[in-house]
Amino acid sequence: MRPVELAQVVRAAQPGLLDNSRNGLYICRIMERTGKEWSGQRGHRMKQVGAILFILAVAASPAFAEKAVKIDLGGGIVIQDLASKSGGVGPDLRGIFGTFGLVHRRGLVIRLNASTSSDEVFAFADFGLGAEPAVDSSDLTRLEASVGYMFNQRGLVRLLVHGGYSFINLQDTLRGQSSSLSRKQIDDSDAVISLGAGVEVGDGHHILIFDLGADPRLEFKTSQGTTAKFDMGGVYAGYIYQF
Repeated sequence: MRPVELAQVVRAAQPGLLDNSRNGLYICRIMERTGKEWSGQRGHRMKQVGAILFILAVAASPAFAEKAVKIDLGGGIVIQDLASKSGGVGPDLRGIFGTFGLVHRRGLVIRLNASTSSDEVFAFADFGLGAEPAVDSSDLTRLEASVGYMFNQRGLVRLLVHGGYSFINLQDTLRGQSSSLSRKQIDDSDAVISLGAGVEVGDGHHILIFDLGADPRLEFKTSQGTTAKFDMGGVYAGYIYQF
């Protein structure tokens, strides 16, 4: 082919080459734009998914997820007074108590209480050798199961009223100081309806409790065959840890 003809062929082919280059550049720009749009949409969706997961995590955290039933365990000191209804003066007992409770978020409270207390008073008694100084010792064990309702469940100070059933065992022993002789005056048990009201103070796990309880119409058989009748009141103050 002559040089003149070759140059004409090359010049003829140049417009096509330029068009192909422009088309390829245009396609590349479209692909680049599409990729950026797809990447942006993907990033937006990932942000939405992340926000949803964050909300679910916060909602499931302890600050937002309240337990339906909480368990508490604790104890403290107790003062119990047996007011005699059959003459004389009843013992004024001091001791300790323990408590286990289930507290529903709607205010229902189920509680088991156990306490032990004692008292000693000086007296004079005759054990067959004449009157001598003696010590009258009283030991009382109380088991109670109660159901109650708590007001203002979410407040710092909460009022509680309750009622249940108490099983009480009383042992009263008279012991001579000179002769060391003793006589069991009461060793008996009774079960009665119990009533009470109190307050709880605290938030979270640590709670202080103060409660007043009553166990009326207690009856115990004595060693002489008579019946000793009492009304018992109690003051319970302590601490509970709520799980």
